[in-house]
Amino acid sequence: MNREKIAILGAGGFTGKHFIDYLQRQNTGDRYEPILIDITPIESGYESHTIDACDHLMLKDVLDRISPVYIVNLMGILRSDDLNQLYRCNVEVSRHLMQYAVQAHVPVKKILLIGSAAEYGFVAENPVDENFPRNPVSAYGLSKVIQQEEALYFWRKYHVPVVIARTFNLIGQGISNQLAIGAWREKIAEAADRATVRFGNLESYRDYMEVKDVVDIYWKLLLHAPGGEVYNVCSGSAVQMRTLLEQEIAQSGKNITIEIDRSLYKPDDLPIIYGNNSKLVHFLKNL
Repeated sequence: MNREKIAILGAGGFTGKHFIDYLQRQNTGDRYEPILIDITPIESGYESHTIDACDHLMLKDVLDRISPVYIVNLMGILRSDDLNQLYRCNVEVSRHLMQYAVQAHVPVKKILLIGSAAEYGFVAENPVDENFPRNPVSAYGLSKVIQQEEALYFWRKYHVPVVIARTFNLIGQGISNQLAIGAWREKIAEAADRATVRFGNLESYRDYMEVKDVVDIYWKLLLHAPGGEVYNVCSGSAVQMRTLLEQEIAQSGKNITIEIDRSLYKPDDLPIIYGNNSKLVHFLKNL
């Protein structure tokens, strides 16, 4: 039996590593053949290609050679002062995947792209569902809005089977220090016991999920979700950032005093946002 190939872009990142671990635990090798694509080498036992996937010609060459049946794009730049670089990675890579699917010699069954709660921007009420107006206040959120609009265009015009996982906040081992939890862990690790450590705004509320649960959802969306759909991937509830920080400090075993530094506040820091996950829950219940 020929195994179906799954191209995983950004396999060396935070979510990518957890996604690979998930596939290995699920023993998917009898039916599926994961092929990893990342800018850095990956040791996993799977076939891998070390390329800059933001280079369209390099990406096309790899895709033409491996002919994947499924594609998962876990790439992304969270913050950059260079908008061209941010769009090149967060928008154009997904566009090239759509274009590949239109012309592929082996039909692509599904492309999974990752959106973000940052697409919603400031919201007047919660929880937000998939149809809530999107008004991003960050360049990252804007790039994810553009990614989705281009993807759904390819779905409408060319019937490219794309699904968007509009993911809220993640927590888990190995999280990037560009995200709040990762930055906190770095500060806590560097701090001495009984130290006072400065942090930014801890009064806001966010919707968090464990990354191990999220990659399970990604796998199910990849295999079973209908094309042209967008799903909020979220818990459906909000937790205050201070509560999360206090949990991180407690887990460290250190006695750390929290000091608020308003110079660390961000102008686009939303007071509260959490998602309506009823569409996702319905999908999972009906598998």
